[in-house]
Amino acid sequence: ENAALNLERERLSAVLTGMAEGVLAVDRDERVLFANPAASQLLDLPDAKLVGRPLWEAIRVPAIQDAARAALA
Repeated sequence: ENAALNLERERLSAVLTGMAEGVLAVDRDERVLFANPAASQLLDLPDAKLVGRPLWEAIRVPAIQDAARAALA
């Protein structure tokens, strides 16, 4: 079961990493959980500067913050 879960995580990571579109994942508290390379490039921020930080602090683009809040609602 653990091996299957790890394999699924690796597959998901590979898909998201290879996407041309920017992808951010945030938790319910609007903290960034994941940023793929395309998102990091679009935002001109390394993913290390995004992951773990509150969205409002990491990304100061109101349209992105609004979209995240709408998706969470």
